Amino acid sequence: MPAGTGLGCREEELRDLRQRGHDAGVRGSSGTDERQPREALGRVAAGENPTKAKREAKGWE
Repeated sequence: MPAGTGLGCREEELRDLRQRGHDAGVRGSSGTDERQPREALGRVAAGENPTKAKREAKGWE
């Protein structure tokens, strides 16, 4: 566990995954499970619009 964060390895990985999603334009991922930002990032990497990628990963489309 990184010093001072108080987060376990899994929580740190999920936080990093959400941050990478945010950096890629996938906004509002704080309430997502681990699968959703990972799926959305894959869709964005394949050229999909970040908003559409998020909606599809969450099952909204």
